[in-house]
Amino acid sequence: MDKTDLIEFLEFRSKFTNREWNEINRCVEFREREKAAQTKLDDLDKKIILERIRF
Repeated sequence: MDKTDLIEFLEFRSKFTNREWNEINRCVEFREREKAAQTKLDDLDKKIILERIRF
């Protein structure tokens, strides 16, 4: 990400009210949780997760 990306994002974000933006985020997070519940982790996934939490 560079400065231009951030400026474009902020311009996009300004098109929504705070309430609308929160609703969008809530819907996206809900869908991400649904998808995550369907995901089956393989050994590589588990290894990467453990490395990230430093176990």
